[in-house]
Amino acid sequence: MYYTEKHWHSDATTEASRAGKHCVLANPDRQGPREYIVLEESHVYPEYIVEFEC
Repeated sequence: MYYTEKHWHSDATTEASRAGKHCVLANPDRQGPREYIVLEESHVYPEYIVEFEC
């Protein structure tokens, strides 16, 4: 996992790939909310389904 706390890190996925990481965990300015980014769609596994009603 590639971790970053930068407010804006547009190259995070590229740097993660170069470092041999499979995902990015971003915590902008250590204030959250955190973002979890997978680099390949095969790594996505839906554990929960969230439904919203208006």
